[in-house]
Amino acid sequence: MTVYLIGLTLQVSALALVALLVAAALRRASAALRHWVLSAAIVCAVCLPAMQTVVPDWGFGLVPALDLPSPEGRPASAAQAGSLSPTGFAAAPARLPLAQAGGGRSPWPLAEWLPAIWLVGVAAGLGLVAAGLLRLAWLASRARPVTNTLWRRLADGISAELGVGRRVALLQTDHPSILVAWGWMRPRILVSRDAMAWPAGDVAIALRHELAHIARGDWIVQLLAESLRAFNWFNPVVWMLSARLRTESECACDDVVLRRGVQGPEYAERLLTMARALGAARRWSPVCHAPSMARRSSLERRVAAMLSTRISRSPLTARSRALVVCLTLAVAVPIAGLAVFAQSRTSFAGFVLDPASRAVPGARIVFTNVETQAKHEVLSDGSGRFALTDVPSGRYAMEVRRPGFMTIKAEVVLADKGGEERFQLKLGSVRETIVVNVPSVPAGGTTAAPSVPASAAQATPGAAAAPPCVDPGTTGGHIIPPKKLVDVRPIYPEHLKADKVAGTVTVEGVVGREGTVHELRVVDTPHADLGKAVVDAVGRWAFTPTRLNCEPVEVAMTVAVKFEYR
Repeated sequence: MTVYLIGLTLQVSALALVALLVAAALRRASAALRHWVLSAAIVCAVCLPAMQTVVPDWGFGLVPALDLPSPEGRPASAAQAGSLSPTGFAAAPARLPLAQAGGGRSPWPLAEWLPAIWLVGVAAGLGLVAAGLLRLAWLASRARPVTNTLWRRLADGISAELGVGRRVALLQTDHPSILVAWGWMRPRILVSRDAMAWPAGDVAIALRHELAHIARGDWIVQLLAESLRAFNWFNPVVWMLSARLRTESECACDDVVLRRGVQGPEYAERLLTMARALGAARRWSPVCHAPSMARRSSLERRVAAMLSTRISRSPLTARSRALVVCLTLAVAVPIAGLAVFAQSRTSFAGFVLDPASRAVPGARIVFTNVETQAKHEVLSDGSGRFALTDVPSGRYAMEVRRPGFMTIKAEVVLADKGGEERFQLKLGSVRETIVVNVPSVPAGGTTAAPSVPASAAQATPGAAAAPPCVDPGTTGGHIIPPKKLVDVRPIYPEHLKADKVAGTVTVEGVVGREGTVHELRVVDTPHADLGKAVVDAVGRWAFTPTRLNCEPVEVAMTVAVKFEYR
């Protein structure tokens, strides 16, 4: 876990640094373009863990591997799975050999504590984000709709001009230093009560700036950046990326105002006047995670951009957006597939055998890396051998699958030196479920006779003796499933109908080599007499022998009988 977190941190840092360098190189381009570059990098950084599961591993790292604690091996376990027509096989418990990783414990004692420390920081960061959002919601809940006709008329006109398809709610608060915009499906602008006395020119500038944030979707991107920063709270590069994104967002909205015909010096003067009126130069705004045109931290850079005559203020085109997305993916995809720390590679081979110790071809062996979720699949060949080559060392969840046999599930630790093991599949149990409809007791107190004598042993339609088996030779894994020759339906005891006893009876037994059923026992039953009725019926069943490589074998059997009143 520690190595994965460090590697992911360096990958996010690399992507963020590239985005910051590109934004710096585009200092003469429009702020909208720089903001789009930073936004694309943030989205890709958030998606890096998911990208790692689909991007191929390039097979090398940039720096040597850290000597961190290796996972300690523990006994493997097998799960129940598999199927065999017409019934199913269930696995019996099994143990698998475990390839131990070397290396022992790390000389770096903090390595074991890093995940816990990281989680504490993440919780604190996300808590601050949640607190900011709750503060914003609290202020909005105590605000009242703006009744000033000038504000409402200008807001509707500018919204239509900027293509904001949803009606923006204007809310007035008693807080003296608030002017923010937020929301996506239900956009809102929160203004202070003192702003109601502003002249029409200042109102138009303020609304155009804040509505530009809503039209561009800046709040969603900034919230995503704040979340990324919470998960990378220790990473100064991510903090720089988040701060630069906020600044470019404000500059891009300033450009929207300037394109309307407002001159740079005039806009700068009015912006400083608004900032003084809102008190942004004297106190910290209590609202977090919402764009604000009067934010003190970005005023100096924004004023310099307004007064510059060498900066482009053109809007972002669809072609530019698509080009930036493609280039960002071209950088992010290789980073996602590149292991920052060089990982030792290993190989693992083995043989898959059936219960008769014969080689099983065509078995599917799936290895899933526990940390990265990367999957590797191989098939056993004609000799039952499989080989997993050139994979990173580490902890893997392993499955051995073969139709007709149980699926073995285990956790193995592939060591640097590799290994070779033998895996022996086992037959499971034949499963069958029967539903017995019990006639209700009529009003006269007598029961209706069943239409078919349930006690009669009947040959199953279409069931015939198995054809002669052709010896498959030296390979194994060839199963001829059993077919039921004689079927006996359980009889519901008459004396239980008055109390309407119902439920599911589960019995287990063995289908012998000759096809007869024996060693039956009741596992679960709602009434002892129901269990006895099921044992009496199932004990008279007959099957064709189950054959493994043409040899009759015993198989376990589980039968569930559901007694239901109709």
